[in-house]
Amino acid sequence: MVTMQEAFTRAKQYAREVLGDMDYTLEEVEQDSYKGQQVWRITLGFPKRRSAAPELMRAIGAALPLEYKTILVNASTGEPIAMKLAS
Repeated sequence: MVTMQEAFTRAKQYAREVLGDMDYTLEEVEQDSYKGQQVWRITLGFPKRRSAAPELMRAIGAALPLEYKTILVNASTGEPIAMKLAS
């Protein structure tokens, strides 16, 4: 079985391949089943890709807004199998 830390690493790698190289943070993690497979449900946070006035927000010391994606990682193999909008 893949550990939670290994699943998080695989989820970040997958997100970088699909969404680009950003600073991904771990927001939530849980074990679940998906289409008959045991999975790690890893929710990643990252700076919003189309934030309004990012230079102004940085200048006033405000954090950029985040968006979230949930990546399902097969708990046996460590392979990412799905990416979903986090709600």
